[in-house]
Amino acid sequence: MKSRLKLFITLLLIVVLTIGVLVACNDNPNTTEDGDVADNGAGDVNGSAADEVYSAVPYTRDGDGLYFGSYPQSEVTDKTLTDSLVSALSESIGWESAETTEKIYLPGQDVSVSSWKDVSVSSWKEYSKDSGVWYTDLSSDGVKYRAVYTESDGENAAILKWYKFEPLKWNIIASETVGGIETVTLLSEKTVDYSVFDDAAKTVDYSVFDSVFDVDAEYYFAGSYICEWLNASFLYTAFDAFERAVIVDGYIRDDAAENDEETYDKIYLASRSETDALAEGKQKSATAYAAERGAEDSGWWLRSVQPTPERNVMYIDGEGVVSAGSANVTRGVAPVLKLRLAYEGDHNHSLESVFAAASCTESGYSEFYVCPICYGCFDKTADTGSAEAVFIPTTPEDHVISARGHALKETFVAPTYAGYGYTESVCTDPECDLYYCRNFIPPLEKGDRVDADRCPSENGEYMVYGKYPQSLVTDTDLQNQLEALLGEQTVFNDSGFGYKYKDVEFDDGETYRAVRITGYRGYPKDYAEELTNQYLNGFKKNEIYWFKWEPVMWYVDAESENALVSAYILDSAAFDDGSNDYADSTLKAWLNGDLADDLFGSDESGVSVDLLTKADLKGEAVPKSSTDYAKAVGLGSDSWWLQDAYIDCDESVADRFVICVNPDGATEDRSGSYDYVKDYSDGSVGVVVKIFITE
Repeated sequence: MKSRLKLFITLLLIVVLTIGVLVACNDNPNTTEDGDVADNGAGDVNGSAADEVYSAVPYTRDGDGLYFGSYPQSEVTDKTLTDSLVSALSESIGWESAETTEKIYLPGQDVSVSSWKDVSVSSWKEYSKDSGVWYTDLSSDGVKYRAVYTESDGENAAILKWYKFEPLKWNIIASETVGGIETVTLLSEKTVDYSVFDDAAKTVDYSVFDSVFDVDAEYYFAGSYICEWLNASFLYTAFDAFERAVIVDGYIRDDAAENDEETYDKIYLASRSETDALAEGKQKSATAYAAERGAEDSGWWLRSVQPTPERNVMYIDGEGVVSAGSANVTRGVAPVLKLRLAYEGDHNHSLESVFAAASCTESGYSEFYVCPICYGCFDKTADTGSAEAVFIPTTPEDHVISARGHALKETFVAPTYAGYGYTESVCTDPECDLYYCRNFIPPLEKGDRVDADRCPSENGEYMVYGKYPQSLVTDTDLQNQLEALLGEQTVFNDSGFGYKYKDVEFDDGETYRAVRITGYRGYPKDYAEELTNQYLNGFKKNEIYWFKWEPVMWYVDAESENALVSAYILDSAAFDDGSNDYADSTLKAWLNGDLADDLFGSDESGVSVDLLTKADLKGEAVPKSSTDYAKAVGLGSDSWWLQDAYIDCDESVADRFVICVNPDGATEDRSGSYDYVKDYSDGSVGVVVKIFITE
């Protein structure tokens, strides 16, 4: 009996010891103070250091610090490399030849400087707080670079510099270990950029913070420009999706003086108390990139705000001393973040989702999961029929999505008297801002021979002479700028034809016409508005539409270069209100009055203006297309007036018909829709102009 009891006690002790060992080995360090497992994303996955899990540790230890993320830092000074980068920039926007090294067109550069050679504007962004300074990022041979272009200020020439993206060096300024997991607070070793703390013009209700924090300060890190910039522009430039997922975010408290501010962010600035505890590292040098931006010897911002009465933001000056000053002054930026160091003990994996869609130029990740404790990577398997998700080990490389590349839409913009022509290419991806121009063509001169695209051509079948409103402005930004120039108190001119107009000269030398329709024109006059020509053409009453004044293209008569016929239907008008006699018609008076003034201005004295006759057509069909402007002011189908009265009809209406050319170019058949009752048409028939230049 005693031997059996002794055996039972021995077995019981073995079981207890075994359970104790298992508990110790699987102690979950990622727990709350109450002992609950912290769920940071996809949930917990059982695992241990012995599992075959790929650990993608995103940082590299270096003595008392570490490298994590990357940012433009050192300047590229090797000319061979900078030349190749310019060439790569050219190729990245679709140029077929690398011979364009000297032809990069940069923001702010006068187009005339590059003449009409191939030039480019690609993905350039202007620094939001540094007018006239632009940047764009480029990857070449697996290395990322940033180009920075500073416009000429009139005294100094424009400058293009290149900077290389390099790993960011961080100093560990604090460390906390819970359950075997060490979380470190990192402060960048150098100032990496240059920024204002906040914009004086920005509207922020700081009284909200005053009431919460019981202080009366002018600025707070929470809600500031620099807080927004750090957690948007800087965060997404310096770290990829995988790295962003493992940065520890949480409430950041500023314990300086009376200010007890909190903000919930991934990236922030050091506080006064954090820097007071630093034995060294207060005097920071700037990276070459930050120095170029202005950070050299400017000091670096803290997030702490002085209590009353100073109401200023604190910073570390160039001597390493805490100072305070206005928030809208530009200083160096030394970011701070928190990161967990990789844990190699047994634990439950608490997973964070990683996903980043690929862009035109940057690769992304299909969804996978990372454990922020050991940096093990997992993939969720397909539906297994189980109620719980099943995760298997993976690597980030298995989930890389290649950059899509640009899907370009090309549009040719014809030259005008005031502006260059060019081919513009825009990426159709709404999230991509790639835009570039090439094949520049110099501005036109009156009398130039051109082809159908209005490009200069020695043997072109057209000539440009005069100008008239033609193309509808569809660019929203340009519309807004034009309306700002128009102003609210502008008095419109009344055309007398159911619309009002006002011409505005833009700062690029081009002229635009604003048209506001006041009454629909159509056939017959009592049509419902939704059946009228203008409504069907997309032009509504009381709305303003903008049309660009452009050189008018004319067919050149093969027998006489002085005889020209407009290539398009330029306008829409009624023939007369009581007669089909062209010589006495209101249309002839308008052609040689207002229309001639608009077309030729001071040059009209040497030009006679008329309609074509049936004889001018020489028995050939002559279809014409119309301008946007003609459609807006009343044109129906692409039909247009001739001078000739239609006489082969009943005597009772013999004075009411005028011959027109229909959209197919025909004029003969009496039964067709090309014969219009002149007074009922009320402007729905187009005007094609014949001119003869006598001087």
